[in-house]
Amino acid sequence: MSSIPVGVYRPLYRPSELNPQDRPGADSAGSSSGEVAVAAFYLDEYPVTNEDYLDFLQNHPRWRRSQIPQLFADAQYLSAWEADLKPGVRAPAQSPVVHVSWFAAKAFCRSKGRKLPTTAQWEMAA
Repeated sequence: MSSIPVGVYRPLYRPSELNPQDRPGADSAGSSSGEVAVAAFYLDEYPVTNEDYLDFLQNHPRWRRSQIPQLFADAQYLSAWEADLKPGVRAPAQSPVVHVSWFAAKAFCRSKGRKLPTTAQWEMAA
């Protein structure tokens, strides 16, 4: 994990599109600057791989493709995988896992004692 220091940045999207916790505050002069202040945080340096996600699915069967409720994933969920516990040739072990729902990604992070980055954290890290 990498430590991302406290900072500010100017987002490419309108502040009204931000989650409430990411909305810009006032600058030092007291006027709205359009900049977003972000507290220090940690972010994984590398994406979650198919191998990482397979390990998660082995320990959390509720998130397997055949078990996950439609409310938490659409038809594309793990569509590159051959079966519940078989990534296959279209999803090499060391490649980033793709077609994962936000709910499943959040559950994966929780299983590791982590959390998904906020919009502001993601934009600042980029």
